[in-house]
Amino acid sequence: MAGERRIVINDFFTGTLGANVTRYFEAPVPVTFEWAKCWASNDSSATLAFAGATKMAIAAQVIGDSGDPRTIVPTAAEKAATAGEPANSLITITLDYDGSSGTAAENVHLFVSFLLGDD
Repeated sequence: MAGERRIVINDFFTGTLGANVTRYFEAPVPVTFEWAKCWASNDSSATLAFAGATKMAIAAQVIGDSGDPRTIVPTAAEKAATAGEPANSLITITLDYDGSSGTAAENVHLFVSFLLGDD
């Protein structure tokens, strides 16, 4: 059952981003996206989204600005539809560096939490 164990991953993207950044995550057990905290050091328009190989689909949400983290959580519908991404599934984490052609993010911090096991 999910919730008994958690894995938190973090990343940092230094400088002013000039393109989208994609990171990949794969776990040997089923995982459920719990939350992400993400922010830029400036007032940016960047967004963050998640996609799994089979189930996970967390729509792009705006990240925090000026060092003020924003917690990104799935909507109720996303949570119900994406719980328990199967083991060994490739999860794609996409940071759109300028959202809808807005201001590019600078010095982005990212923390992501997954619950391990089936929901």
